[in-house]
Amino acid sequence: MEGVFKILKNSDSSFNSIEGIDLKNTVCFFEHNQPFRLKYVSPISIRFLKKGHVNYKSENLYKNMNLNKLFLLVESRDFESYVDEKTPVSGISIYFDPLLINEFDLVKNKGHNYLIDYPDINSEPLVTELLIPKGDITLNGYLESIYFLLNCGLYNSAYMESTLFNILRELLNFHIDTFIKSENLLLRKNGSKKEIIRRIHLAKCFIHDYYDQKITLDDITKSAYLSKYLFQRYFKRFFGISPTQYLIQVRLVKAQDLIFEGMHSISEVASKCGFNSPQHFNYSFKSHFGYCPSSVEDILN
Repeated sequence: MEGVFKILKNSDSSFNSIEGIDLKNTVCFFEHNQPFRLKYVSPISIRFLKKGHVNYKSENLYKNMNLNKLFLLVESRDFESYVDEKTPVSGISIYFDPLLINEFDLVKNKGHNYLIDYPDINSEPLVTELLIPKGDITLNGYLESIYFLLNCGLYNSAYMESTLFNILRELLNFHIDTFIKSENLLLRKNGSKKEIIRRIHLAKCFIHDYYDQKITLDDITKSAYLSKYLFQRYFKRFFGISPTQYLIQVRLVKAQDLIFEGMHSISEVASKCGFNSPQHFNYSFKSHFGYCPSSVEDILN
């Protein structure tokens, strides 16, 4: 593939291929059916899984990544990825050169006003590494299309390059949005902001992973490694919604998707999405969307 980015395929037969390689401006398609362990220096990157789950380690912190999440790394660092089980896993990792990101400056995307209103926005990133739910950033369509092309062995250079720059633009928009929201935390030190942002996103991922189970506020709080008081305060300041309200919102959106599929009864949907009873589900659904679940069923029927 000609252009700024290069393509690398990483499979069971060549699973050491990224060790010792300069990964800047590289798209890595990986597909494994055997356990593997890789150690390498990762530049700024985003990881997308299509199948299975992968463990990551950096700075002695471990993360488990599944299909519901994206993993962002916003600074170069020593990195390790591994799967200890004999289970299929596939996805893509996109590695960016910091120089390319600097050239793709914020003024082109957001205009001068952002730099005037937020003069420190080009300083040290507030997000160094982050697990986020896939729906938090509008990248799914771009990442799915790149995965599809590489999985099928199709290399459309112009389309690939355009899609990768769209991804870069969305990452920069995410950085701006995170910076602006971080002001609501009312914390002076960037280090404290980074850690709080990382932890409340862990809780957000926990909600997306376990929304269909009988989880409580205490369970969500534990996933963020914060006291209940601090967790609730910072979560609402940053996201503009309480953790409990966000859990209900996620459940209702998932429930709406299931109802429109037309494959499940109202009581089945309520159970699959973690509601205590169909009555509670009906009340919450109508309060949120303004219409009853049964009205959707009637339309579909």
